[in-house]
Amino acid sequence: MKILVLADAQSSHTIKWVNALNNRDIDIFLYTLCSFDRKCFNNNIKIDSLYLDDEITNNNVGDFRKLKYLKALPKVKAIIKKFKPDVIQAHYLSSYG
Repeated sequence: MKILVLADAQSSHTIKWVNALNNRDIDIFLYTLCSFDRKCFNNNIKIDSLYLDDEITNNNVGDFRKLKYLKALPKVKAIIKKFKPDVIQAHYLSSYG
């Protein structure tokens, strides 16, 4: 089984869930919008990021800063096309959902 997880790679929940799923021989691809510490994840988990940390957290333009999430769409589409996941799981409706 292949699962594409769209989530914050800095979240302790994300780290626990993707590692636990991967330990059960599930092929995991984690796509995140932020930076991450590769050492927190099993070696065979595929991870990619848009690295929007500074753009999202340091931009004081109110709700319009959420529009930056749209930058992720082309990359997510490409990952889906190449990885061909059986399941796509997203955390947080306001960003990854």
